Amino acid sequence: MPNSNRPLPLLDLPYPPGMVIALLLLLVFFCMLLGQGAILLTAWAAGYDLQTFLSSFNAMTGGGERNFFRLITLINHLFTFFVPALAIAVLLYRRDWLRSFQLDVRPEGRLLGLGALWIVLAFPLALLTYSLNKALPLPDWMVQLEDSTNSLIEGFLQMDSPWELIATLFVMALVPAIGEEMVFRGILQQNLERRLRSGVAAVWLGAVIFSAFHLQFQGFLPRVLLGATLGYLYYWTRNLWISIGAHFANNALQVLAAYFWGAEMAQLETEEQDSMPWGLVVGCTILFGGLAWHLYQITRSSSPEAIETQSFEE
Repeated sequence: MPNSNRPLPLLDLPYPPGMVIALLLLLVFFCMLLGQGAILLTAWAAGYDLQTFLSSFNAMTGGGERNFFRLITLINHLFTFFVPALAIAVLLYRRDWLRSFQLDVRPEGRLLGLGALWIVLAFPLALLTYSLNKALPLPDWMVQLEDSTNSLIEGFLQMDSPWELIATLFVMALVPAIGEEMVFRGILQQNLERRLRSGVAAVWLGAVIFSAFHLQFQGFLPRVLLGATLGYLYYWTRNLWISIGAHFANNALQVLAAYFWGAEMAQLETEEQDSMPWGLVVGCTILFGGLAWHLYQITRSSSPEAIETQSFEE
């Protein structure tokens, strides 16, 4: 019988956590530079001046330009997250990389569904933290950077056909869900927990780093909440597929909202969110807390041995 008061144990990995984190940071920095070079080369081949293109990109931009922006966004994400994660897999984990990322276990359908529902229930809380975030004074350069980023997002979320919807779901929901979870939960949070010897501290420190990395300062607190929600899913289940599924659900719902109801409905940073009904916020907060407790209890009721029998390697 497992001890229901203790989390599932960490994997016993062979490399010191500090070394893994340092290598990850170096790889991310180096691969980001490579990615920028690849984007500049792609823009040159397509006949675009990248700086001019980005400064003029918005919701009124044409479909061809939107697809080009999706392409360079995909390139940026692959180099920033996938390539460093795969480099860690090849350099350190090798044949054991699936197990080391905790991707070798089939996710239980119930946990996938509950994880996705939990992150949806966090939306009103995210809006509340966004209101708090907006009340914080920010330097002008941060506000200008935020406005520029929002303009790019509005253009990205402008979709005039089902094909654009599919492409946007792939670039904005599926690819980030896998790549960011591999880096922030599969590598960073796991090794922070090994280094700090505290799963809760690793969840919240990882969430702060996750939010800071996105460089969207007016959405810093909501993204910390998102990162912590994903972090707890990974901490409780020790299965990266669960946090990947929840991350995908979070991003995909925003893309679908933009497609069916307009880009302004899908963004966290809109003015209308200040008028979010308090009854909805309180109700979702209660449901969010109740589901958190339920998830905690059902993951504590499973032993590591029982989970391991569902491995993909069977």
